[in-house]
Amino acid sequence: MPDHRDVTRLLLTSLLSLSIGCIPYTMRSTAQTVPVGEQVRTTTAGFIIGGGSDLKDAESSSRTTNMPMSDVEIRWGLTDHSDLGIRIPGGSGLVLNHKTRRQGAAHPDSAGFATLIGGGVVNWAQHAFVEGAVIWSGARTGRMVRYGGLKAMHTLPMASGALTDTPTIGGFLGFRIQSGETTLAPELGVYYDRSATGIRSGSIVVVPAVTLRGISFPRRIFGLF
Repeated sequence: MPDHRDVTRLLLTSLLSLSIGCIPYTMRSTAQTVPVGEQVRTTTAGFIIGGGSDLKDAESSSRTTNMPMSDVEIRWGLTDHSDLGIRIPGGSGLVLNHKTRRQGAAHPDSAGFATLIGGGVVNWAQHAFVEGAVIWSGARTGRMVRYGGLKAMHTLPMASGALTDTPTIGGFLGFRIQSGETTLAPELGVYYDRSATGIRSGSIVVVPAVTLRGISFPRRIFGLF
């Protein structure tokens, strides 16, 4: 189970992120859950293609740029088929989620099917956030595990003047590559996400990202962990 030192380290690491407030599009994990009593820390970085406005062309709402995004997460194994995660998207929110493996053996090389539900606050606590996902992953082939699934998210205004948005729905595909204690997981997500601010003319969002496990640049540079 999490303790205050783990959460504090997670918060400190998130402050090193250069991204701005956003919702956590990426899934970043397979259907397998963290083994009981173990802990996994990951860092994700990527882009929301066309997710931001071009300030040099403010008169044109169709002119958009790619928005950088990153977040950090710690997951704890609760049982042989479930784990708990705390995630900080863009250093501007806090999301708690619970993953349950519905099918597949309790082994990292086994194929599986899982569901995830979560909630919290995003965008500097201007919005409440809820999410749900289904995840499929294949058996390990060599050093690789393929995974994919569907995800739905929604934000609800909490602060005066906060924008009202519609649900975000989409899917993701990725693969995890294991090399010793280090894991690299490229992922691509495609979502229907209407722009509440009007900075995007389209409603399809493409999110390429990479998740790292076993590499902690803040730890090596600042000695946080």
